[in-house]
Amino acid sequence: MKNTLKKGEYSLELEGHNQKEIEHGEILGVTISNDLTWTKNWEKTKGKIRKKLATLIPMQKILGQKRRKQVIESACISLLTYCIEVTSGGGKKLIKDMDNTLSKLGRYVKNQKRQDYRKRATYEELKWLSAQQLIYWQSMKTLIKMKRDKKPENVVKHLFTDTGEVKLLTKQQPDHYLVRKDVRLLRCLFLSAPCKAP
Repeated sequence: MKNTLKKGEYSLELEGHNQKEIEHGEILGVTISNDLTWTKNWEKTKGKIRKKLATLIPMQKILGQKRRKQVIESACISLLTYCIEVTSGGGKKLIKDMDNTLSKLGRYVKNQKRQDYRKRATYEELKWLSAQQLIYWQSMKTLIKMKRDKKPENVVKHLFTDTGEVKLLTKQQPDHYLVRKDVRLLRCLFLSAPCKAP
């Protein structure tokens, strides 16, 4: 394996074959962009959700609300949840777009027009979480998994005491700035407090 830099571009040679930089690639159904944003992954997920919703629209009047909810949750919400599980949101613009998509799905289930639709009331009735709540829930699941598995060690040692208690108010800061950022975010999740930029 050999790394070479030519004319400001990065190239990688593996076993005699030159690997070129690409804008995005797909691994296990997840699209990873070279700019490390999750926009392309969300666009693909949103496209899949739209296609599924388009096939379900003709059945909207045939199916009752309970059946529409079941179909939407299995066909579309599962895609949205998987996208959030992988990306943890990806930024305010993406979260807003995810919430708009979730709203469209809610309107389909409720069989309501935009002007009659009330998002919060619908989420409560359907027992759905908003995109932000789904992200929070996923983050909490990650934190619990980290506590159980004690990995990655560099983050866990700054989040938990030796007895497994959460270190919420410790003054000691981790050495690496990326670890510091993760620790601060996870502490904020536990405290439900606004996070300051690292």
